[in-house]
Amino acid sequence: NANILNIQSHIEVLRKMDTLTKRDFRGYLLNDIIKFIGVKAKEYCSQLFGSDNILFALDGNDIEISYYGKPYEGLSGGEQQRVDLIIQFSIREMLNNMDDSDAEEFIKFVERNWGTKISRYEDEQPIMQQKKRGRKPINK
Repeated sequence: NANILNIQSHIEVLRKMDTLTKRDFRGYLLNDIIKFIGVKAKEYCSQLFGSDNILFALDGNDIEISYYGKPYEGLSGGEQQRVDLIIQFSIREMLNNMDDSDAEEFIKFVERNWGTKISRYEDEQPIMQQKKRGRKPINK
């Protein structure tokens, strides 16, 4: 009985270590992914709009997105569209540089944690589902 309890205790410790290792690895991987997207976003912003004044970075458990120092939520509709376009290009480049299993895992992670559907290939639907924008019609 003591031997069985010792083995069960050992198995429980191994399971906990396995869980911690996977969680830490995923956190590390996510951090690298966010950094890659942030670097690519600056490159695309510079190429498309002549300035690299975009920020896409991990801030604790949140992703901070800003353009010319203004948070994404405070941007005009046109500025948000620019940022969306830049981020889409950056994500697509990242996905194209990943092997299939890593890309599928990232897509699942984004859908599960951010509620955003993305596609990997250009012939599929847009890489990120866009929010509906525009002004409401003026009632006369």
